[in-house]
Amino acid sequence: MAALNADPRLVAVFGPVRALYPEHAPAWARKADLHSTEPVITPAGVDTGYTSNAMVRANALAGQRFDEALGRSGGEDTDLFTRLHKQGARYGVAPKAIVFEAVASDRLNTRWLATRAFRSGQTHARRFLAGINTRTRAFAVAAAKCLYCMALTLLYAGSPSQWRRAWVRASLHAGAAARLCGFREGRLYG
Repeated sequence: MAALNADPRLVAVFGPVRALYPEHAPAWARKADLHSTEPVITPAGVDTGYTSNAMVRANALAGQRFDEALGRSGGEDTDLFTRLHKQGARYGVAPKAIVFEAVASDRLNTRWLATRAFRSGQTHARRFLAGINTRTRAFAVAAAKCLYCMALTLLYAGSPSQWRRAWVRASLHAGAAARLCGFREGRLYG
């Protein structure tokens, strides 16, 4: 709250989310820690965020709604914060405002993580769909990153946490490339 009050120009402040793994979680899951998230800070600043750890000024949401079409696929929070940013909203980060979130047992597998990452990539790519030149370049970058991460998967084959981290990252970039080619978001929840 202090971070939001410190700068009245900020519409929202985002903080990190730390995963709380159940006792039966595989060792690779704890080591890779792919369920935790950090606010995304680019050279231009913060232009979107996640609702898992966000403090938002109520008046900033006047007339704004989550896109219900994304309710079962995910990404509605990123979409909302991206739209607000395009309307001039400014965001900050509160790195010490940590939220702890329990990880459900059915999310402790590579398939779930890769599926979520693929969907996150699709959400991320949605931001690049403005023009054909941007789309073509973004596709080339996403495809190259996907191939690079797939190669890392092979390189790290001996490390259960590292190959999964690389595979999940490859899935993120594959999702971005797929969305840039016109593939629609799949259903992830419900």
